[in-house]
Amino acid sequence: MSAPGTRSQIDRLYHSDYYLSDCEGHSEFRRTRGQKLSRRLAKCLELTRARPGELWIDLGCGRGEIARHLAAGGARVIGVDPSRAAIEIASHGRVDRPMNRSTADLANGKPWFVRAFGEHLPIRDDVVDGVVLSDVVEHVEPKALNQLLLESQRMLRPGGRMIIHTQPNRWLVRFTVPLTCVAFACGKWPIRAKSLGLLSRAGRGGN
Repeated sequence: MSAPGTRSQIDRLYHSDYYLSDCEGHSEFRRTRGQKLSRRLAKCLELTRARPGELWIDLGCGRGEIARHLAAGGARVIGVDPSRAAIEIASHGRVDRPMNRSTADLANGKPWFVRAFGEHLPIRDDVVDGVVLSDVVEHVEPKALNQLLLESQRMLRPGGRMIIHTQPNRWLVRFTVPLTCVAFACGKWPIRAKSLGLLSRAGRGGN
């Protein structure tokens, strides 16, 4: 996940108060330390249909609830976010865990949380079973969004799944399902400019 600007600019925008007082599911997180998900995040988790042993990438993982719930169900999970505050909250203070370890190390019921941009990740082609972008696309500039989706496509194995979940404005709420969760069946599908433009405009189109 990448918002406009450098890491320092991102950290000014996406600080701990944002994740604990404003970001979707914050009240449930504070009350239960992430054990209980908000209704929308729970729906996003449900749509993954993740199975034990699968490898999932949570791009823009924020506080890490979805990643932790996926891991608790037996999936191997890497949570990625460029915000230091997000990774500190998600990993209980451990920041910048390296990604050069074997993903076999993930088979312990606990996700890795990595501070990184999601557009270029050191993960091989066609090995990831699923990618989650929960409340991410509305924060990303069009060029970065294009690269983020292409990177997700590169990592996904044929038949892998991508879950895009967002509710940025009244336009999207009015013309999509109430929980605005979209699951894509991802083989080697092309990223079309028209689709990317729709996603980009929906995230910053106001009302």
